Amino acid sequence: MTEIALVAFDLDGTLLDSRKKIRSEVKIALNELQRTGVMLTLITGRSFAATLPFIEELDIMTPVGVVHGSFVRDKQGLEIAKRVIPKPGVRDALDIAEKSGCIPFIVGSDHDGELIICEEHKGHPVVETVLHAESDQVLFDEIRFIKCEDIDLASFGVYLVGMKDSVTEALTLCDSLPVQLFKSGLYPIHATGVSEEFENQSAVAMLSPVGADKAFALREIADCLGVGMETVAAFGDWHNDIPMLEAAGTAILMGNAPKGLYQKINHPNLLRTGPNDGSGIIEALRKLGVY
Repeated sequence: MTEIALVAFDLDGTLLDSRKKIRSEVKIALNELQRTGVMLTLITGRSFAATLPFIEELDIMTPVGVVHGSFVRDKQGLEIAKRVIPKPGVRDALDIAEKSGCIPFIVGSDHDGELIICEEHKGHPVVETVLHAESDQVLFDEIRFIKCEDIDLASFGVYLVGMKDSVTEALTLCDSLPVQLFKSGLYPIHATGVSEEFENQSAVAMLSPVGADKAFALREIADCLGVGMETVAAFGDWHNDIPMLEAAGTAILMGNAPKGLYQKINHPNLLRTGPNDGSGIIEALRKLGVY
């Protein structure tokens, strides 16, 4: 078995249980890993501010990837690498949202941890649902409402949320742009505090900077640490984890991952383990021979 030098974890649904906590037995195991020289990192959809408490809890000294891998920072918050959607691309996204009937949520790049919502959409059921989910998860450090016409910024990512037909239309409009200033993907809604009805009826188009995903962050971190990708193990549970899992030398998919996700991952060394609310991480670490 290949020696593991670095272990990368997604947070929500992977390292964190359903209470958004690191289980005590997992924390003990990860502390032991670091004591033996195995390095840890986090690569998450959260902002750096929302990731920092877990960096400190585990005393992680390596760089981490945030906002779905668009931004890599060290423990002190210093920038190592980033990809952004340029201002014209953000305007394209806002135009597409209006045409398709979706609600845009913009992760601003000027202030890490900032979520921008159009002032005109304040009170909209989708906005209220997202704000309720955000109050449960605290993925962003600050939420600001700005008039749509006044939004003039680059972004680490834009979410277009709406009914499934509207989101599908938005993706078609994205594909028709003459200049692609971002990449787009369709994802189901999945968040704490969101009703089952909303999850079933809605979807999200996630617009990301060109060249940015969790694999980008993982490679940047591995390069900073001087470790080969073949010595990296990555844990994930969701669709946005696929690039990271496929880039790592060893990939571990959590037992609570959506049905069918395992078949979407193209990896010769893909392991399945138990759920985040159980002993999944411990089981996988033992399979890897590092604990």
